[in-house]
Amino acid sequence: VLRTLSKAWGLAGLRVGYALASVPGLSWSQTERPKPGAINLHHIGPFTGQLAGVNTEALQGAEIYFDQINATGGINGQKINLIKLDDKQDAKESARLFTELIVSGDILTLFMPRTTPAIYAMLPLAEQHRVPMFGMQTGGIQITEPFKRYAFTLRASYQDEVAFLIRQLHLTGLRKFGFLVATDAYGKDVMAGAERAMRELALQPV
Repeated sequence: VLRTLSKAWGLAGLRVGYALASVPGLSWSQTERPKPGAINLHHIGPFTGQLAGVNTEALQGAEIYFDQINATGGINGQKINLIKLDDKQDAKESARLFTELIVSGDILTLFMPRTTPAIYAMLPLAEQHRVPMFGMQTGGIQITEPFKRYAFTLRASYQDEVAFLIRQLHLTGLRKFGFLVATDAYGKDVMAGAERAMRELALQPV
């Protein structure tokens, strides 16, 4: 999917501006800046905080693939450049960074943003300003329900995942389920899927 989108961007002759380095307040997590003549993809996510490690690891996987494409000349001669911004695992900071990118006019897409609260904070901005969000690292139900034109997710929802897990455990003979739930958007979302599966199986949490 990413290769297809990248080729489409290249064939359309899309270019990303390079004025971001002068935009005040941007929290760059690395010294690399937007590169002239490149397909610049932006990522907003945690590079400090509890999820910094897993976020960095996921992006490293994407960058390995980008390196393979770049080594063969990129997309129509344009190499892919991933620009990473640290939101410090703060949804308000995510929205602020995204707003500044939108105002600058130099964002092509938001690539693999992370954390449910951050993505929920940025989704209205993406829809309003028609900026695609691609490959979100979350399964929050609000990404796809109701339908959003500029949200492109690659994973099942948290609700579908937990419901499938409970059904599979039920098939093995388990009948008693207990839950420890986080009191945030993620926890409420997951629990809605769990409760749906429990009703289908005529069970009650212990």
